[in-house]
Amino acid sequence: MKFDETRAYWNSRADKKGTSVEATTNDVYLRELEIRTLKKWLRSLQDRIQTVVDVGCGNGYSTIELAKQFPSLKFVGLDYAAAMIDAAKKLNAEAGTTNTEFDVWDLTADDLPIQPDVVITDRVLINLPTWDAQKQAIDRIGASLAPGGHYLMIENFEEGQDAFNEIRRAFELDEIPIRDHNLFLRKACLADHLDKTFDVKHRENISSMYYLVSRILYSHLCKENGATPDYYDEHHRIGSLLPFAGEYGPIELYVLERQSKGEA
Repeated sequence: MKFDETRAYWNSRADKKGTSVEATTNDVYLRELEIRTLKKWLRSLQDRIQTVVDVGCGNGYSTIELAKQFPSLKFVGLDYAAAMIDAAKKLNAEAGTTNTEFDVWDLTADDLPIQPDVVITDRVLINLPTWDAQKQAIDRIGASLAPGGHYLMIENFEEGQDAFNEIRRAFELDEIPIRDHNLFLRKACLADHLDKTFDVKHRENISSMYYLVSRILYSHLCKENGATPDYYDEHHRIGSLLPFAGEYGPIELYVLERQSKGEA
């Protein structure tokens, strides 16, 4: 899918879902898992940071949940889909959050409008159409951070997608394809590119146990019982609470620290 078509898709989704938790994904427990993960890492950095930028914030649901947890920090949500930002501003007004702001901004066209201490992307780079565009986005994020600033990257990877689909085939379940508007990352390519700007402080597959429960066990039970899978089923909730283990899901967290000028 072309870049403008992807933007149109997200604007259309914002028009349909508005301020709902489902605006950027139907998998609501996955969203909560990601928010808990980001809260954990922001808590570890809290004493050293003041400003957090959530790039590709969608309708602001995650940004606002983080802002509630850290009222002393400033959160800026940016997204290239204007309808998403309209929804974010509405949701923010409803929540009464005072340490947040939202604006339309395109990562592929401009440098970040401020120099934050932390940048977050949560399944954002995968919406860019080429690896070159993804690399340029990473470089823009790196350039926006002062040395010692952190980039919390939650993105999808082909290796984890292949791993859980291999298990699905073993259980005679259909493979789950990568959606047309997504381009998943590859670990080796990412590692080579990150080395120019960042030190990798932590890497963790945050979706492996969740996918084993929700996409393998639950899907198998649905098939056996002739049931239609439901994102709100208890298997999803319980799976989202399990500790992280294994490499059987596509979504990984990278905790990246901007190198000093002498190292870059």
